[in-house]
Amino acid sequence: MAWLRAGTVAVTSGSTTVTGTGTNFAAARIGDAFIGPDGRSYELANVASATVILLGSPYLGSTVSGASYVIMPVNGYQKVLADTVRDWTNLYGPKMAALGTTGNYDTLPVSKGGTGGANQADARAGLGLGAVAIESTVPVAKGGTGGTDQATARAGLGLGTAAVLNTGSAVGSALRVGDFGLGSSGVSVASLNNITTNMDFTTNGATTGVPVGQGTADGQGMGFHLQHDNPAFAYQKWTQLGTWRTFERSKNNNTWLAWAEMYHSRSAVGTVSQAAGVPTGALIEKGINSNGYYLKFADGTMICGAEGRPGTFDNATNINYPWTYPIPFTSLYFVNANILGGKGGEKVISTVSCYSRTLTSAIAAALSTGVFTAADASSISFDVFAFGRWYG
Repeated sequence: MAWLRAGTVAVTSGSTTVTGTGTNFAAARIGDAFIGPDGRSYELANVASATVILLGSPYLGSTVSGASYVIMPVNGYQKVLADTVRDWTNLYGPKMAALGTTGNYDTLPVSKGGTGGANQADARAGLGLGAVAIESTVPVAKGGTGGTDQATARAGLGLGTAAVLNTGSAVGSALRVGDFGLGSSGVSVASLNNITTNMDFTTNGATTGVPVGQGTADGQGMGFHLQHDNPAFAYQKWTQLGTWRTFERSKNNNTWLAWAEMYHSRSAVGTVSQAAGVPTGALIEKGINSNGYYLKFADGTMICGAEGRPGTFDNATNINYPWTYPIPFTSLYFVNANILGGKGGEKVISTVSCYSRTLTSAIAAALSTGVFTAADASSISFDVFAFGRWYG
């Protein structure tokens, strides 16, 4: 760059401001040398305008105006330029080389990674783009949605509100087949006590929390869990595989209540059982054997009876029937008997009673004030009845 001499300058001793008249300071650069009217060189710190510059240090000469000056370019410009070109070559040289012959085209063809067109229409044609490429909103007729936002796009495609629902078990979600809804299979669970969401479930011998059969094959079953919107409350129902036994329970304030068995026409009659006084089997059990019939109830009550049992001659005042109950009692309330037939006249029967009562047997007897003979026994038979408990 040539040295600047045009115009004159005004300088003030001790000031860094130089004011020019007819000057072209804009052509100078920061770092250039300002040779003032005092003959000293000062570094150019700022080019404010074509007529104002700032020196890097205060002017040392006398205050003058209309004086001549020189601005001399420093010798480092060529080095800076050389350094810049070197850095640019190191950074961009390999990338420019990779362009190969593409740098020789005024219009880069598609085969070289361009569009082959010098305007939009030719570029679209070169890329094989159809008319939809210039549509602001691609209509449904051309394979688009016809919408510029989600709502109008869904409307353009004829989608309903289900299109914006997520699938899952959260409230407001859409259920897929198998997501605990209709058509789903029960989810195998390790513990019924830890379920916190609505679901159908299956259990096996390792599942904990089942009402019966925990730790055994009898723990296999299926059921469902209903979760209240308050997580502290829930309801479960469980049915055992291979039987008609069904149970239900509720969670109340984060505590599961005991399972309660549900009875119906298939499960009411069967084998009664209990554990610590809590029924664990059917409501009623009935049976019959050579000693008579029995009825057992889930609460522990038991009734035994027999009909038309033949009398046996014991002595002149006693015709009886020694009765062994169909099954033994654990406690006995009473035993009673009635007779069928009987003698009249001098052999009037005065009393029918049961004595020698135990938990396994009793003796039903017809007593008379007259004199029985052995032949009288064939005309007397007994209906017997006992009431007590099978446990407790």
